Parts: sequence; structure tokens; C-alpha cells
Amino acid sequence: MRRMIVELLVKQHVLICGTCPYNDGKRY
Repeated sequence: MRRMIVELLVKQHVLICGTCPYNDGKRY
């Protein structure tokens, strides 16, 4: 259950941020 929420958050972050350095280091 928690994983789905995390995935949604990650997807949102990718959509908003695109290619952030943040994205790279924080791979869930």
C-alpha cells in the first residue's frame, strides 16, 4: 500500500521537476 503512494509521489515529482539532480539521488 505504501509503495503505491510513494510511486505516485515520485511520478508527480518527475512531472513537476522533470530532470532534477534531486531525482537522481532519491530513487525509491
